[in-house]
Amino acid sequence: MRGEASVIHLNGVNFMACVEALREPGLRGQVFVVAPARAARARILDVSRQALREGLVPGMRLDEAQARLGKLRVIPPSPGSYAAVNKAIEAHCARYAPLLENAGGGHFFLDLQGTRRLFGAYLDTAARIRNEVARDIGLEMATALAPNKLVAKVGTRSLRPEGLVAVREGDEGAFLAHQDLSLLPGIGRSLGRLLSSVGIGEIGGLAELEDAEVRGLLGPQGRELRDAARGLDRRPVMNGDLGDRRIEASLDFPGDVLEASLLHGGLIGLVEACGLELRLARLASRGLEVEVAYVDEVLGRGRFLSRLPLSLDGELLAGAGQALTAALGRRVRIRSLRLRLSRLEAGGLQLDLFEPEVVPLPGLAPAPPRLLETGAWRASRLQEAVDGARKRYGGRALTRCAALVGTGPGGAPGLSGET
Repeated sequence: MRGEASVIHLNGVNFMACVEALREPGLRGQVFVVAPARAARARILDVSRQALREGLVPGMRLDEAQARLGKLRVIPPSPGSYAAVNKAIEAHCARYAPLLENAGGGHFFLDLQGTRRLFGAYLDTAARIRNEVARDIGLEMATALAPNKLVAKVGTRSLRPEGLVAVREGDEGAFLAHQDLSLLPGIGRSLGRLLSSVGIGEIGGLAELEDAEVRGLLGPQGRELRDAARGLDRRPVMNGDLGDRRIEASLDFPGDVLEASLLHGGLIGLVEACGLELRLARLASRGLEVEVAYVDEVLGRGRFLSRLPLSLDGELLAGAGQALTAALGRRVRIRSLRLRLSRLEAGGLQLDLFEPEVVPLPGLAPAPPRLLETGAWRASRLQEAVDGARKRYGGRALTRCAALVGTGPGGAPGLSGET
């Protein structure tokens, strides 16, 4: 039986570039990019829609874009402006939605369930919100009404850069079937090439695979991606600003320490605790902060910001290692460590992994380049198996040997965590 869907996704396509055009109207209709122009090996954070037509895309190296187009206007990022506009959009959405998930960067999920008597049909409310944001803020947003978050997100991707689409309950599979496979969250270049090589170019082709077929082609996690292609998604709209959430864990050493091996082992334990919580919540992190508490009560802090979302323990450990190095500025013994994951974002279905800038830690060899058929795929499958054991037997059931160095009685450090 088909019914009225209630989940909305608002997608501010090219959000940073659009906000810059709001701040400086002369940029409208122009080719420009948003990037930290003075940073070494800077990468483009966002592009105007005109720049997109010229072949420029977020993530491209700035010097490559400049070589391609010659004179290219580069706008430095203004995070405060993006946050302000994001909050303004949130305020409009909050008038109508009892459940509102602010995913940051111009992305919002709303669940209108139960508001029909107040505001009328859900599709009318979706159109009203979109029109109000365009009128009062000046942003034209892609908007989709669907039975769940995944289908709504594919809906806005199919509309880019703007428009309104509605998918009724029961029509999820039919809507997704002929959409390009690249619109499905979790499908990146590597998986796209793999599936294309066996003749699958639309979401419906993936949806038709049986369990044995998808496992043989994509491995254990492939079933989850196949179910997504069928329009199945049980994730609720999470009330609040996702970007304000934090995942934290702390470690009190049994005795004051200074040795690098003990600090390294402690950091691994924190990463494993936070990483498991992160993945169970189907999130990823772009910001890691390590705090060290010295015996004289002075605190040292270091941060690592990633261009790409991180979720696997190996990726998180590489970033946390950089943050720890930045935090260690004194030759004084340390009493405790704290790890904080921030800049969280939805991270489910991350089968198509990217290579972060890996920084080797003491005693660890640099990771080789990861390919779908080799490191990336094995890392994903190994992480899934480790997480399964930890969920079943406890968070410390499996750990790196280095994490056991200098632990307390029984081999387990005094970890505590919070979100």
